[in-house]
Amino acid sequence: MTGLEALAKPGAPIAVGEPLLRILWEGHKISNGDELYHTTWENTEGEFVVHSPVAGTLVELHQGASDTPTWTSSLEVDAADWLAILHVDRPALQSASLVDAAAYGAHVDSLGPGRFSEEGLYD
Repeated sequence: MTGLEALAKPGAPIAVGEPLLRILWEGHKISNGDELYHTTWENTEGEFVVHSPVAGTLVELHQGASDTPTWTSSLEVDAADWLAILHVDRPALQSASLVDAAAYGAHVDSLGPGRFSEEGLYD
């Protein structure tokens, strides 16, 4: 990740599907080549908007998020980090269409290869 742009303000009520933040990213992929020493690399970049899965109140966004994103060489975020904290009341949580780990895994498997791979995510 090279940047995070805040699309919502802490303290604001959030509806299901409302944009929370934009993730800016860049990467490299092999564009062509017939062997290791003749491989060429293509730079690619993009963005991904994170939408709220549930209705609630936005408590906090990741510390790297700002109203005007600054491109950095690398923004450190790993599996232990969070992107947004939402306060969700019980009725909103009970009416949400959340899935368990097995259903999520099946969904990811159905997506096929990603942008940087000719194989599936877990192949």
